[in-house]
Amino acid sequence: MNANELADELDDIPVNDFESLDQHHYTRQAATMLRQQQAEIGFYKQDADRYKLKCASQQAEIEALKEQVAFLKEKCVMVDHEPTEHQFTYKYLFGDDLLAAQKKINDMLRQMVDELPNKDKP
Repeated sequence: MNANELADELDDIPVNDFESLDQHHYTRQAATMLRQQQAEIGFYKQDADRYKLKCASQQAEIEALKEQVAFLKEKCVMVDHEPTEHQFTYKYLFGDDLLAAQKKINDMLRQMVDELPNKDKP
């Protein structure tokens, strides 16, 4: 039984079965709240499905870019390297293409993180 079915059951209770009009009133309000919550649950399920599809699409693009980076690394010749605080700086043949692919991967990852559902949004 889902919330809508429960709300229908509450609405089907005859007025004469309640001990007071307040009980009848609150039962109707509860039925309305259940329907609203069921609608909200449906919205969030659809939103989650859209997010999953988008993530799968972006993951496929990221994997393709990783393959491109791996291919470029195989074709590159390391000319020089200098250690820096967190990485080595390399000069590659095709270096611009490699750096562009790496930048695109990083941008896509940042975008995915930015698009994570915010719990504060209704």
